[in-house]
Amino acid sequence: LITSAYLVYFLLNSSGVEIRKVKIALLCGFGLSVAISAIQKYLGSKFMLAPIPEWWGSKPNQFNGGFSDFNSYGFFSGSLLLLLVLTYIHDRNKYPKSLIAGGILLALMGVFISGSRSAFFFVLFAIACLVFTRKISGKLKIGILAVFLILVIFAGTTVISRLSKSIAAPQDPQQ
Repeated sequence: LITSAYLVYFLLNSSGVEIRKVKIALLCGFGLSVAISAIQKYLGSKFMLAPIPEWWGSKPNQFNGGFSDFNSYGFFSGSLLLLLVLTYIHDRNKYPKSLIAGGILLALMGVFISGSRSAFFFVLFAIACLVFTRKISGKLKIGILAVFLILVIFAGTTVISRLSKSIAAPQDPQQ
C-alpha cells in the first residue's frame, strides 16, 4: 500500500495534474460516502449495506459508506485523515483552512461510523504528527488535541466499544 501510494503520487506529479485539485476532488467524493454512512447509521436504513455474514451472529453496528465493507471504509477514512493532517502541517497556506478542517471532520466521521479498529491507528498517528511537529504553536496543538479528544469521547463510541471488547477478550469470528 505504501509503495503504491508513492507510485500514484509520482504518476500524478509527473503527469502535470495539480495535487491540490486531486485532494479537493477526493474530499468531494468522500463526502458522499460519509453521507451514505450517516444515512445507514442514523436512519436505521439498509441503504447500500452489504449483507452481514452468518458467522457474525448479530448486527455489528458498523457501516460501510458505500465501500465493500466497513474495514475498507474505515481504512480509507483514516488514511484520508492522515493526509489532511499532513497537508495542514506542511501546506496549510495553499488551501483554505475551512476546507482542511471540514475534510478532517469528514474523515473523523468516517473513522467513527465505520468502527474500524485499524482506522483508529491512523487517528493516533495523526495526533502524533500534530504533537511532534515544530510547525504548529503549542497553544494551537493543545486546542487541536482537545478537539480530537472530545470527538473521540463523544463520537467514537463504536470504535471505543470495539477496542475495549478486543482488548478484554479477543474472539475468533468463526465461533
